[in-house]
Amino acid sequence: MVVKDPYISISYENFLVLDKKCTAFKEVFNDPSKMPVKVFIDLGERQLKELELIREISKVLQKKKEDDLAMAAKAAEDAEEERKREEKKKSEEAKAEETEEKKEE
Repeated sequence: MVVKDPYISISYENFLVLDKKCTAFKEVFNDPSKMPVKVFIDLGERQLKELELIREISKVLQKKKEDDLAMAAKAAEDAEEERKREEKKKSEEAKAEETEEKKEE
């Protein structure tokens, strides 16, 4: 009885085919005069469409992330400018109060 290993996602027969192709690849990968060996089978049309969809979604999400980071940087810059304005306003008020106190003396 063959026990199915939950960590192996291919059948034993497919593993043997893959192992044979991998061995053939190792034999020719350093020789540019020989044709390269394909280890894995080509993806089907459905899988290629799904892969293309994943790539498109990834591009959209990457663009959104970049936009969000740019907005966050702009917001941080605006907050820093506002903080500087508030500091300047407080220092001017403090100077004005100091000047008033000197006039009263």
